[in-house]
Amino acid sequence: MVDSEHISLLRQGPRAWNAWRGPSNYVKVDLSGANLERLSLQGVNLDGVSLTGARLAGADLSGASLKGADLSQACLAGANLSNAAMSGANLTYADLRKALVANAVMDGVDFRDARLGGVSFVQVSLRAANLNGALLSHVSFEGSDLRHAELRRAALMGANFRTADLRGAILVGSKLDQADFSGAALEEANLNEADMPEACFDNARMAACDLRKTNLTKARFEKCDLRNALLEKRLLSGCSFAGANLGGADMTEVDLVEADRTQANLRGVLLTDARMAHAVLCNADLRDARLENAHMVAANLTGARIDGARLAGANLVAADLYQSTGWPAAAIQGMNLTGAMRAPRTLREQAKERGALLETPVTILRQGVGVWNAWRKASGMRALNMPGVDLSWISLLNADFSQVNLADANLSACNLHGVDFSKACLRRAILTEAKLFGAIVDGADLREAKMDAADLRDLPLRDVLMQGADCSNAVMPRADLRGMDLSAVDFRGADLTEADLREANVAGVQFQKTVLRGANLSGLDLSGLDLSAADLAGANLERANLQGADLRDALLCSATLKGANLDKAQLKGADLEGVALPMRHRVSLWLPKKRT
Repeated sequence: MVDSEHISLLRQGPRAWNAWRGPSNYVKVDLSGANLERLSLQGVNLDGVSLTGARLAGADLSGASLKGADLSQACLAGANLSNAAMSGANLTYADLRKALVANAVMDGVDFRDARLGGVSFVQVSLRAANLNGALLSHVSFEGSDLRHAELRRAALMGANFRTADLRGAILVGSKLDQADFSGAALEEANLNEADMPEACFDNARMAACDLRKTNLTKARFEKCDLRNALLEKRLLSGCSFAGANLGGADMTEVDLVEADRTQANLRGVLLTDARMAHAVLCNADLRDARLENAHMVAANLTGARIDGARLAGANLVAADLYQSTGWPAAAIQGMNLTGAMRAPRTLREQAKERGALLETPVTILRQGVGVWNAWRKASGMRALNMPGVDLSWISLLNADFSQVNLADANLSACNLHGVDFSKACLRRAILTEAKLFGAIVDGADLREAKMDAADLRDLPLRDVLMQGADCSNAVMPRADLRGMDLSAVDFRGADLTEADLREANVAGVQFQKTVLRGANLSGLDLSGLDLSAADLAGANLERANLQGADLRDALLCSATLKGANLDKAQLKGADLEGVALPMRHRVSLWLPKKRT
């Protein structure tokens, strides 16, 4: 229970209070629940005092000694605790919102469930402090001493740990999104299961750190010391390691897709089975690195040092090797160099004899359309020969096949939406059920190509060679085929609704069961062609030559036949409802004679 005499004495000021307590603190004091708001208590000795639930809001406790004090549930909102000595104090459930704690010594303080909003821990000593579960988003710990502090499952999003000492600190399961650890010391810190996406570790010291269960997506490690760090199987996509020292680090099976390792020190690093597609390794030191079976598709190794590196089985398809050095001393047995760009002459000369693989461009394509397109652009290789290649059932969305020879290739059931086939050779290619909607085919050669049941909507076909192509059951409404050479094309069962075929060469074309509703066939020479069971409802056949054409069971209702030549045409079973037929003597041969 609070002693009123103690309160009166404390209100007389720190000098009187400290003299009364004596140097040995032999007087035990209980100030639980006391109202000490806004009191000036600079340098007061409150060591071991019970201040449970005390009201100290706005109080000036700068330079005070509160070692071992019990401040649980106390209200210290806005209090001045700068330079205070608080080692071992109990601040559980205390309210320290907006309190000033600059240069305070808070070693071993228990902050569990304390309210710390707006507190700045700049230059504060928090060694072995207990901050488990604390809500500390955007709080600054710059320059503070957090050695062996406990921060388990704390919410520290956007927190500032610049130049802080976190050696041996426990950050298990903490939320540290976008936290700044620039220049911080994190040796032996426990970051198990910590969530640190987009965190900054520039110039930090993290030697031998165990990061095997840490989320580090898009984190920055520029000039960071990660020697002997454990990063096995980590997802490090989008991370930046420019100038970092990863010597001896274990990065087995790590995912470094699109990571930036410019000028990084990776000497002796273990990167076996690592995923490093698109990684930027410009001027990186990879001497003696273990890169067996590493996936380095389209990686940028410009200026990298490879001396003594073990690259057996590594995949460097479409990688940029400009000015990289040390290849004669590297182990490259089974390394795939297909499509590698700007490779040193010595490597090109020795690759095959030393067991490296140099395969066809298909190998590059199988790494993905993004890799393929980037390689085509960077390599400058336009005309490519890939005849007979099997790419069936692959999504090639937006792939660049301009000027590529794909004669006899199998592209059946492929998603070819947005693909650039300009000036490509697709002669006799199999495009059955392929989706070519929105593809670019300017100047393409599709002669004798098999496009049955293909989606050919909105294809600009006027500059395409299509003679002898199989377009049976293809979907191509409103196709613009004006003036094209369509000789021997198979359109059986195709959808050519509202297509424009004016002035096209349709010699030998098969139109059985073709949907030509509203199509423009005016002036076409359709003589002798098979249009049986075709849907020509509303079609424009004005001045068309249908002499000897087979129109049996055709649907011609509302079609325009003005000036058409129907001599010897077969119209048995045709639907001529609403059709304005030519003169009577022209149709006498087609109409059945009356029975007598």
